[in-house]
Amino acid sequence: SSGINAEYGEALKLSLDYYARVENSDHVITAAAFREQAALDLPWYSNIKRIINKYQGNPGSFTNSKTKLSTLITHKMREEFVENWKRAKNSSPKLEFYNKVKERFEPENYLNLVNSPEARKSLTRYRISAHNLYIERGRYATPLVPRENRWCVYCFFNLGIKVVEDELHVLTKCPLYTSLKSKFNFYPPDIDDLVKSLSTTSTNAPWINSIANTVHAILTTNNGYTNYYKSIDFHSKTGACVIM
Repeated sequence: SSGINAEYGEALKLSLDYYARVENSDHVITAAAFREQAALDLPWYSNIKRIINKYQGNPGSFTNSKTKLSTLITHKMREEFVENWKRAKNSSPKLEFYNKVKERFEPENYLNLVNSPEARKSLTRYRISAHNLYIERGRYATPLVPRENRWCVYCFFNLGIKVVEDELHVLTKCPLYTSLKSKFNFYPPDIDDLVKSLSTTSTNAPWINSIANTVHAILTTNNGYTNYYKSIDFHSKTGACVIM
């Protein structure tokens, strides 16, 4: 979560702890002050009560619990957030690839396993589709390019194949990147194994570094090839391209 969300969460926990403490206070003046503020339905009280009612039931229902009110509610709020995150992830066309590789709401192992900062950034961009592959680039073209028409430029002009340039195509099938995969010993047994390697559960550091370095090289090469495709030189040769 962001720093703002972390600060909000901490402030909420402190507010809930304060609410529980003054509501159940044995101090006569404190108890009387709380009852007065509850009767006036002051903003701080009504806001906290609304949160308690939503996530915990009646305000008095937690008094006999051994678990702190703030812990119970923030746990339920996190569960709600994760469920909303899952629904958004599962339903977004933009996050189709991310949905395949992101299994759990937790930090990814590769963030601590990949040695190169640049490769780590590229792997992150690749996983969340924040890259320049045509599957993503076509989304923002004017006019928008239909998903099924976002073909790999290299395969179309050199092989006559109309195949969508997406994350798995460039990493497993496109011949433009064959030498790069060989350079970094990138030989995935199958697609399922590759997807699993890109998920939270992978702890094989050499293999993760191989993937990250390969992805970084592919995205870099793809940017260069895309710029070449847009140039006059490319079209003057009617697709007789060089492998970069």
